[in-house]
Amino acid sequence: MQLRIIFFFLFSVFSFRCTCQYLYPVATIESERNSFLCVLHQASLENVELLFYSTESKQFQKALSARFAPAAFKMIPGQNGFSFIDGGRIRIKEFIKKSPRAVFIDQPLYGFSSLEWINKNSFYLSAKRGKHFGIFQVDREGRADTVVAWDGLDCMYPQKVDDHLFFIVRSNGQCSVAKAVYPSIKKTEVIDLQDVDAILKAEQHRKKSLIDREAVEVLFSESDEKISFLHSTNKDECFFVSHPEAIDPQQELIPFAYHQLKMIGNTWVHKKLFDFCISNKLLFSESRLYESITRLVPYHHGKKVYFTDQSDIFFYDLQTKVIEQKTNAGPDEQFFAPIVLGEKLFYGFLGDSEIFSHSPLTCPSIFL
Repeated sequence: MQLRIIFFFLFSVFSFRCTCQYLYPVATIESERNSFLCVLHQASLENVELLFYSTESKQFQKALSARFAPAAFKMIPGQNGFSFIDGGRIRIKEFIKKSPRAVFIDQPLYGFSSLEWINKNSFYLSAKRGKHFGIFQVDREGRADTVVAWDGLDCMYPQKVDDHLFFIVRSNGQCSVAKAVYPSIKKTEVIDLQDVDAILKAEQHRKKSLIDREAVEVLFSESDEKISFLHSTNKDECFFVSHPEAIDPQQELIPFAYHQLKMIGNTWVHKKLFDFCISNKLLFSESRLYESITRLVPYHHGKKVYFTDQSDIFFYDLQTKVIEQKTNAGPDEQFFAPIVLGEKLFYGFLGDSEIFSHSPLTCPSIFL
């Protein structure tokens, strides 16, 4: 059945000081009785709130206290809660608990912008330790094991598929897509807290890279452009975004491209799928997105890849290789962050303070 496209219009009750605001979906929650969209409302860079939108009642409800500024929202497997990053700190909110709790990682990690859950107890992420990015597995209690960390190299954008790990390596202007076997990480045996030597030995062991450089397969290398936002669908296929090495923040439209790496026979074959542009105002202006480019990268659903090009939503069909336009934005409109729920495609938009309401939050749907 053809997807129907919805976007939200909220009518003014209270006005905000900010002249432009954003409302866009970040995830979905589906159950037998109801389905919800997890939505981020950005009134300003200092005023960001997470909302749940019920597709049955057409109503919004607040998901977090206003003192949190959530980014990088992720549902926890089993849908018993979610995680987010708030001011550089990872927090977990369980639905049965009133407030989220912070995860205090036992290694000096910083600079993470997203994470991926392996199961309900553990996740992996890319983070800085010292001067370079590495890849780490962390449990709910903050115990971190080093999956990949090599001197002089940045290892970023990890994607775990079964026991395979795809990631991007950056070094001296060279970007590569790499693949390795994801290591088996077992919980360390209980250590006598009075045995200082055993404690130090265990800590040093967990700081050592579990993947050796010699065990890594390089699938693709690029020296003229930067590559990022790796996405893996199976062990024989992955996708990534590329952009020029230097981006002019004064440029009205920022050029990007989306690529595919696929195992054909015994060879990894590279193919550029499509180009797209992102408006400067979403990334660099005073009214930029709080989550920056995170919600502007292409989104996969089945055999279709949805993406924003300038102001409109398109999709690329991986089977037919055809691009189709799904929206027709006006001169002052901006549509982005497409996400599928059921048979409907929802997406975010930019508007001014006069079309937003704060209380009560309602959501009449406009079908295109």
